[in-house]
Amino acid sequence: MQPGQTWRCLLLQFVSGASADRIRGVARYFRVAFPKGRIIPACVVAADAPGACVYVSPSGEIVHGRDYGTAGDAAKQMLLDNFLRGVTARLRYNATRWISLAVAYGASGATAPLGRGPTVAFAAKDPRHSEALLVPNPFFISPDWWDARTEAWLAAAHKRPWATRDRRVLFRGSCGPGAAARFDLMAMPDPGSRLDIGFTSVDGFPSIDKCAAALAAAASAPPETDGLVRERVAPVVPTANFSRYRYLLHLPGAATGSYSRNLQFLWSHGAVVFIWKHDAVEWYYADLVDGVHYVSVTAETLLEKVASVDADSEMRRALRRGARRFARKHLSGEALAARWAAIFDVLATRQADAAPSPVGCTCDAALLADRRWVECSKCAIARKRAGAMAKFIGLVPRRRWDLVRSADW
Repeated sequence: MQPGQTWRCLLLQFVSGASADRIRGVARYFRVAFPKGRIIPACVVAADAPGACVYVSPSGEIVHGRDYGTAGDAAKQMLLDNFLRGVTARLRYNATRWISLAVAYGASGATAPLGRGPTVAFAAKDPRHSEALLVPNPFFISPDWWDARTEAWLAAAHKRPWATRDRRVLFRGSCGPGAAARFDLMAMPDPGSRLDIGFTSVDGFPSIDKCAAALAAAASAPPETDGLVRERVAPVVPTANFSRYRYLLHLPGAATGSYSRNLQFLWSHGAVVFIWKHDAVEWYYADLVDGVHYVSVTAETLLEKVASVDADSEMRRALRRGARRFARKHLSGEALAARWAAIFDVLATRQADAAPSPVGCTCDAALLADRRWVECSKCAIARKRAGAMAKFIGLVPRRRWDLVRSADW
């Protein structure tokens, strides 16, 4: 078998399916950023850039150009390490040269290339000013891990008939400096008791009270609104229990108001998904269709649209079916791997050799056996077992009342 044959075959099989448009989106990025005929340079970013180079060896090992250590993005860096090693394993990656790219770890994405070579990001807060190729965020953990979790959620949902489910709308999330939309939700009157909502944690403030007060001041909210929001603190609901509810709500993130990884966890519970209208996008949002896969809402329309869906059994069935089909088609482990396979394919054929000097770090045992390489400070995160990983990213409460400190949840 020639190098690269296995994962290129998988890519061609996937592109022949209905998700080819998204793979072509990868081609569009490279066509614009690096016109045909130009050699794509290897990754080079400044030490103070809001991101770092990531290198993939010919046999799929991962090297990081910078060790985040105790910096804020260290966890994301290690989750991405775990994710990419899962991707190369799924693809049986086998190339002829090193490849590299710059990763913008921040929730808002990248409004300019981070340096030489391609730049990827997990989201774009404002798509009009994004200069990065969007890739799956690392909270999918790995294609295999994700497929196993999804199957478990679907199985749990199958055992919970619609008639027995809680009729309220579920939302849990963090309070943070960018949580303006979440503040608007928490400030909503709920005379019909249709909302099961609450802050579970705080980020960027010493307490949820302080966070709520700051958001209230920014919104020029009346004093009684501030008090209502402060009362809306609730325990984490394990993701496995989302299927106890009929309706699940997604809002933008708390740190900057950009993406929230919460959305990817909502599709496989047999529930109707409501999405608070916002501008931020992830790599798969272009495939979502309002009224087919989800229902778009605002503070003014949420309760009205929930009542409308609740009264229309045919609409409910269509939306639940649409959510399941979307997850199966666009958020499978195969789809995650194929997004990266499309990127690897371009770099493996057009990029200048990107072999890194051993100045960064790695978590790969094969490379660490060669003493030229240094182990990343937080490799323990990338080596967590499946259950521990679920707890680490907040899908399973660490305690009965768990204040998970994560602004993107």
